[in-house]
Amino acid sequence: MEGKVRFGPDLEWISPPSGEEDPDFWRKHLVPNDLRLEEMHRAVMDYLPGVKIEGMRPDYVGIRPKLIPPQGGFQDFVFRTIFPNNNRRRPMINLLGIESPGLTSSLAIAEYVVEDILENCDR
Repeated sequence: MEGKVRFGPDLEWISPPSGEEDPDFWRKHLVPNDLRLEEMHRAVMDYLPGVKIEGMRPDYVGIRPKLIPPQGGFQDFVFRTIFPNNNRRRPMINLLGIESPGLTSSLAIAEYVVEDILENCDR
């Protein structure tokens, strides 16, 4: 990664404002900032004690949709199959709530989708 190391991901729960819509809400929240840099440094120091905070900086911000809110208990991922226009040969398959890198790296999930969901669509 260009001679650098990345730590993360981190998670910060946010909710869009209710009522009046703030057109700049997402623009303000999707910009990396240094507000939690010391917290990140402490967490990294637990397993890499030689890392200096002066060499750390926030890198990117993204949105990670969740199936449940904070303190909502445990919710595993969900497979949902939808048949648009009742066409059982061309389903839309949603894989919801699978934390990265699970969705992109799991051959078991791919096998389940192909062998259990897609092969059973015609039946």
